[in-house]
Amino acid sequence: MNLKINGKEVSAAAGITVEGLLDKRPGRGRVVVALNRTVLPDTLWEKTALKEGDALEIFTLFGGG
Repeated sequence: MNLKINGKEVSAAAGITVEGLLDKRPGRGRVVVALNRTVLPDTLWEKTALKEGDALEIFTLFGGG
């Protein structure tokens, strides 16, 4: 299935969840995920199966000054 992640076309296994997709990313750290332009609470990542054409924006949080 095809997804768009941070503006790039990406192939993923059918039925993968947001949690499953994030587990495949190196250096996961603390992130915020927007699915189809709506912020998705991390409590829903495990239950949310992605569908063909979904668009995700993944924002990594970091501290600094």
